[in-house]
Amino acid sequence: RGSDVTEVYFIIYNRWGEEMFESNAQDECWDGTFKGKELGADVYGYYLQVRCVNGKTYEEKGNVTVLR
Repeated sequence: RGSDVTEVYFIIYNRWGEEMFESNAQDECWDGTFKGKELGADVYGYYLQVRCVNGKTYEEKGNVTVLR
């Protein structure tokens, strides 16, 4: 979150590349569900791209682990 962010693209996917969550809004977050059902404990990949008011773009990708 940030006041200098103008655009956001955030996606979470499972180990087979299936999209679990996608958002273009700063105030949306993933709650560990897919199609209204809780996902099991597993490792999920993410990709984040942010554009700031100064025109610079920040990209990051990595993993997030869901524990139940």
